[in-house]
Amino acid sequence: MAQYLRELDIVDHMSEIQSRCMYNAGDAILEEGHPGSHICIIEKGKVEVWKSDSGGKKIVLGSLSAGQIFGEMSIIDKSPRAATVTAIEPTIIINIDGDKLLEALRQCPPIIATLLKTLITNLKNAQSK
Repeated sequence: MAQYLRELDIVDHMSEIQSRCMYNAGDAILEEGHPGSHICIIEKGKVEVWKSDSGGKKIVLGSLSAGQIFGEMSIIDKSPRAATVTAIEPTIIINIDGDKLLEALRQCPPIIATLLKTLITNLKNAQSK
């Protein structure tokens, strides 16, 4: 995804569409079920991605570190956040406005958006099993 953003020249215009936020260990960055308005790129630090099961038990899906992206699924398919993301050490996040990202994606051939939506649907279906 980071390479794709570079190809869309979105990185060249980052100052127009981004903000930086600092999080301490334990801080929630995104919360499962909330609407999505931006995607996140980890500039520095590490985060944990997790969901709650039907009984409220925490299920860790994985961890991400510098250079990785999260929060894109809810922007592309306009669904609520699929998981909670929490900083597990001091972390700096670059937030990219979701509307600006979608605007950039509209410049691509329509098959790209269709493929992204299909991939997200398949991933969510696999996670729910």
